[in-house]
Amino acid sequence: MATLSFSCSARQIKWGVEIADPIYDAHYHGHSTNQLYNLKFSDLINRVLIQGNLGFSQFDRNMNLSAMYLDHKDRLYQFRLSAEYELKPGFTLRSGLVGFKNQTLFTGEVPKDELDLNPDAETNRVETDYRSDRVAGFLEAEYHTPFSLVLISGLRGEFESVSKDFILDPRISIIWPISAYSSLTAAWGIYHQYPNARYYDPNTGNPHLSSLQATHYIVGYTYRREAQIIRVEAYYKNYQNLLLKNTVKNYINEGYGYAQGVDVFVKKSFGQLSGWVSYSYLKARRKWLEYTKLTPPYFDITHNSTVTVKYSLSSRFGLGLSYRYATGKPYTPALEQYNTARVSNYQKLDLSLSYLHQFFAGNITVFYLGLSNLFNRINIFDYRYSPDYSKREAVKSSFGRSVYFGVSFSM
Repeated sequence: MATLSFSCSARQIKWGVEIADPIYDAHYHGHSTNQLYNLKFSDLINRVLIQGNLGFSQFDRNMNLSAMYLDHKDRLYQFRLSAEYELKPGFTLRSGLVGFKNQTLFTGEVPKDELDLNPDAETNRVETDYRSDRVAGFLEAEYHTPFSLVLISGLRGEFESVSKDFILDPRISIIWPISAYSSLTAAWGIYHQYPNARYYDPNTGNPHLSSLQATHYIVGYTYRREAQIIRVEAYYKNYQNLLLKNTVKNYINEGYGYAQGVDVFVKKSFGQLSGWVSYSYLKARRKWLEYTKLTPPYFDITHNSTVTVKYSLSSRFGLGLSYRYATGKPYTPALEQYNTARVSNYQKLDLSLSYLHQFFAGNITVFYLGLSNLFNRINIFDYRYSPDYSKREAVKSSFGRSVYFGVSFSM
């Protein structure tokens, strides 16, 4: 049976923040609007599942801070058409075509020294009119072997109009069910991504940049039974063609790096008590942008964990507790010492109380009351420095202990 659905959303945000710089006080303010429209359809024709969508998104943002101002406009048109067909039991083919039309406009002024908040600072003009068309096609085969192994192999090709790149990305994964409740997985694949539009600016970027490349190696284990889930995944990702600052061309595709880590997720229920634990370990190194050697990037959070416990006081009332701990992010403490230090560890404990009610058939309404940051811990996210690094100021979390109330209504 054919199905057709349409969805749309719109959001507007305004902000204003006073910034106490070691040398200059500044006011950061701006606004943004975001709109999304999407039409989806699907149908089963002669055992072939046809799915597709047409989408349009619009994003506008304006930012002002001392000598800097930026006006950013994005328009994205997208279509997708895919087909899935089971040639015979245990052997399925999937194919599809995807198209994107992207229009991005950046205009404004940015300080030559990005750390200089002087209202009279020297600036560079930014004026990027980026228009890109991308067309991609993919083919994927899923085969259930007589030995219970599931093999999934695929090939994705893409052409991009600005760089004139044509990319072929092969990918393969294997799933081995080792019991009725658990399985092992392994995957390998090559992925490409195009730089953000602002890096194509002819004045501050390079209009001749090509795509960034990553090669993924992943192994994992999953156990799922009734109210229990255990999932462990280890990975290694090798990056090539990353953007690197260049004195002549602003940016070139000669950066590289890697990321390796482990993700763990455990969920369990004990009657009225339930909870889950997530943990991730990450080691990442990149020579990219202004980093002249392999350096921990800003997202290199070595340990990141969350513990959540929920207790059902009754069929309607629930009590929750959540604790998060994370290694402090890297920061640069002096000139040329890129990300050689870390801020203090992040910690936060939250409590919540919820009440479930149904006003009419098909309705689910949740009232919730929360206490955020129970111990009023002020976490440090980064440090801001004067241009010569002689003075610094901590960038702290904006919220201490706080109480909030909310309602979720659905039908």
